[in-house]
Amino acid sequence: DLLQMDGTPYQWFLWAGDKDYYCISSAVDDATSKATGMYMTKNECLYGYLAVMRQTIEKHGIFREAYTDRAAIFCVTPKNKKNLTIIEQLQGIHENRTQWQRILSDLNIRQILAWSPQAKGRIERFNQTIQNQLPALFKKYKIDTIEKANDFLQNVYIDLYNRMYSVKPASNFNFFVPNTHNLKDVLVCRIPKKTSASATFKFHGYQFTLNSPAPCNRHFDLCITENKIYAQLVDVVNGKRVLLNQYYPVTLCDPITYGRGESMPDVVRKIIYDFLLADAKTVAA
Repeated sequence: DLLQMDGTPYQWFLWAGDKDYYCISSAVDDATSKATGMYMTKNECLYGYLAVMRQTIEKHGIFREAYTDRAAIFCVTPKNKKNLTIIEQLQGIHENRTQWQRILSDLNIRQILAWSPQAKGRIERFNQTIQNQLPALFKKYKIDTIEKANDFLQNVYIDLYNRMYSVKPASNFNFFVPNTHNLKDVLVCRIPKKTSASATFKFHGYQFTLNSPAPCNRHFDLCITENKIYAQLVDVVNGKRVLLNQYYPVTLCDPITYGRGESMPDVVRKIIYDFLLADAKTVAA
């Protein structure tokens, strides 16, 4: 019925000489203390939580409530509350929403925001436990990268943790709702875009092309997941954006370098590099 969610940055690979902090985002069932999803990213970000949500829904179903802190990922801060786009105004949205809040609304999940770490003590205690256990396990199994860690977390550790620490609920009634949504369309960060007459568009200062039929002057959503980036075409009818069941790849025209596009989060830069430039050996990341 209720999941507590949080991320914890830590030096998980210190045993291998890697002193960087990486964030593990997690979700814990409030009734049973069962971990339903875990995912590591370089920094705490939306894409880590989308991966956790995807794991939870695919294995258990849609939860009814999400209990989180008040980070900018989860709610609109006073600074950007009034920065509504023209499209949002035409759609009748009177208060800006984060990508996370839009996704919760699409899945009919109620959001609860905590005022203190103590209010969501179950997930805070979970974070302490994994900080104590995972570095030793990573050393034992020689796990020293994000990719290896995510494979271990999803395929080994979650089940191990649940066998050790989860409890049986007072009732066997299952509050998870069976999923009827296409998660490909829901669990994504969506940025409304339109190509120019030359079929190009800008994203964080970089130029991309849309690889679709008749790509010039096309409305679309640039969709970014935890490990993929693509375009979903859109029709604009009476000022409203209507999603089409048409998906196309995008191509990066510029080399990814530091010094330009500085507002691009590192996690997005990595997704673009890993997914779009996997074979571009000469492009600097």
